[in-house]
Amino acid sequence: MNRFTHTLIKVASIATLAVGSYALPALALAAAPSNSVTITAANIQAKADHYAKVAADYRARMRTDEKRAIIYFTLANRWDQKAERYRMAALAAAKTSPRL
Repeated sequence: MNRFTHTLIKVASIATLAVGSYALPALALAAAPSNSVTITAANIQAKADHYAKVAADYRARMRTDEKRAIIYFTLANRWDQKAERYRMAALAAAKTSPRL
């Protein structure tokens, strides 16, 4: 009897989670958006500058005689690439944004 109630509780909780996982996003999508998000080229460029600074921090931590140098090298390259993507996006946004 104890095993049956334990299994029944598990099945009921899984069913509740499954129904809730479909119902909550549907309700969220049905709600009207109240705020609009505007991203400017300056915001994108600020993020690119931040990512470049993070990459520089990782490069500053890197020493060639350390065992973890490859980790810092990899992280610095990843942040550099991300900064470059954001820089390119900022340039594209600046070209397409209407001048007021």
